Amino acid sequence: MFKNKTIFLSIDLDYWLNINRLQKELRYILNNCSAPVKLFHEHHHTLNWINKNPCDVLLNVDYHSDLADDNPKGPPRLSCGTWGNHVKWRKTGKFVWLPTRYANYTEGWGVCCTSRGSGINKIENDPFKESLSGWEDRTEVIKSTINKIPLKQVKAIAICLSIDYCLWYGCIFDKHIEKVQKIIPIPYAWYKQRFATRKTRFAPLQRNHNAKRFHLTKD
Repeated sequence: MFKNKTIFLSIDLDYWLNINRLQKELRYILNNCSAPVKLFHEHHHTLNWINKNPCDVLLNVDYHSDLADDNPKGPPRLSCGTWGNHVKWRKTGKFVWLPTRYANYTEGWGVCCTSRGSGINKIENDPFKESLSGWEDRTEVIKSTINKIPLKQVKAIAICLSIDYCLWYGCIFDKHIEKVQKIIPIPYAWYKQRFATRKTRFAPLQRNHNAKRFHLTKD
């Protein structure tokens, strides 16, 4: 699937249900990939960065698919669950979802769609089975692990906090934040926006190609 393909790696921290696994696997990615990295507060804020870095494959490591079915007039309103429908290079690239568990797809737990069938897990318009998202038939859900991602083929990385959906952000808030801070310097203000009705749009942080430190940058 990835052989001789360039990859844009999109990572949502809600992919991990366990803070220790998050630490281990995120450190593995950042230590073994030299591609430029940007940190964002919300997943749909990554769209400009994604559009500036067209690749053969967009690999979304995420609890949720973030790809829905288009409306009759075009993509649905941009949100954290529909940004995949707004990627400018979706006519030529491939959208691949690596969910936390494959059941996130088969049982519908993490599938983003604009409509559902009669059951809570019944997906009526599945963008991974039908050409409904603008990616035509170039969509796929895979069973894989972080250590199988060919990091040398990754051209750019987007990492988002998505604090409203992070199950590891539980009862021991400060200790969990400290563990994340040891790997990526997410500002404390980003965590305080949990379940906020109106959220601040924070400037992202960037780690340049082959660099080790992050710095504030423009979107």
